[in-house]
Amino acid sequence: RPLYRHCLLGKVSSRYRISDFAKVFTGNSNADSVVHHKLLHSMKARFLRFIPLKWNAGGRIGLRVEVFGCSYKSDIADFDGRSSLLYRFNQKLMSTFKDVVSLKFKSMQGDGVLFHGEGQRGDYITLELQKGKLSLHLNLGDSNLHFSNSHTSVTLGSLLDDQHWHSVLIERFNKQVNFTVDKHTQHFRTKGDSDHLDIDYELSFGGIPVPGKPGTFQRKNFHGCIENLYYNGVNIIDLAKRRKPQIYTVGNVTFSCSEPQIVPITFVSSSRSYLLLPGTAQIDGLSVSFQFRTWNKDGLLLFTELSENSGHLLVYLHGCPDNFTDSQCLNPITAFQGCMRLIFIDNQPKDLILVQQGSLGNFSDLHIDLCGIKD
Repeated sequence: RPLYRHCLLGKVSSRYRISDFAKVFTGNSNADSVVHHKLLHSMKARFLRFIPLKWNAGGRIGLRVEVFGCSYKSDIADFDGRSSLLYRFNQKLMSTFKDVVSLKFKSMQGDGVLFHGEGQRGDYITLELQKGKLSLHLNLGDSNLHFSNSHTSVTLGSLLDDQHWHSVLIERFNKQVNFTVDKHTQHFRTKGDSDHLDIDYELSFGGIPVPGKPGTFQRKNFHGCIENLYYNGVNIIDLAKRRKPQIYTVGNVTFSCSEPQIVPITFVSSSRSYLLLPGTAQIDGLSVSFQFRTWNKDGLLLFTELSENSGHLLVYLHGCPDNFTDSQCLNPITAFQGCMRLIFIDNQPKDLILVQQGSLGNFSDLHIDLCGIKD
């Protein structure tokens, strides 16, 4: 398996095209040694593509690669889904004709409020993740009188809950708004007659800590990391790190981004592979989430007995066409063959390395820390 470590330093110069950086790197010839390559020229890019050209003819292709960037100064806040930062104004009311908000974020959760502010007269601004998309809600004017005419919502992006960094820029001047997500910009004008935004007391970043005024409703807090958060030139996270009085912290906000360990597992056999994990005995409910991939149309994904002998829960793939009565098709409970990762039970992640070490759960015919399914 080749193991490459490349270092990308500095910023790209206009003299160089991306194609100028195409280069063939040789890897290691055994399982454990590391081969380093330092690029001659620096570059700045959002994506890199590695194309394997040759490998050991007597074995299977394998590729591991690490890319190291240059030093990069940033202010980061990590929100745990129950926390937020409140930026409190010096006066009771902040009335603005122009607003600029910029930030980067990454998350594995598809829903959550990144920032929110509102006023007693019905004005509000909210930026939130909704099912992996980013929505900006604006209301300039009295919602009690003209809600249908003054409320504006715009949605951009998709699959933004992929644990990759995404950049956001919101520029508002009077009624004109530029909303940019990852260099895709939507230009729009707000509805209603007003051209200024009236916010009372504070802006909340990372969630809404308490139920708001009548114009708002309860939303999920953001769970993930926010970097280089600026509101009208104010570095919000820097103020929070330096414990400035303008910032009030709700819950547990840390200033380094925790990286979740993503360990995939492969269910090798279509008849004998299984993973048994402990749950939490409770009466009021059950929460299970995971990601999976497979080539098969059928297979048992999840089975559990419910508490107090109230039955059981099955989640399975059933590839049968409608109105099909074949006896095999009527019995879909075959073993799942494919890969899974990011398994959560009752909102708690399960450490599959502990499974591999024999200290959590039980398993049979699994490859752990590898997704090795074949078509």
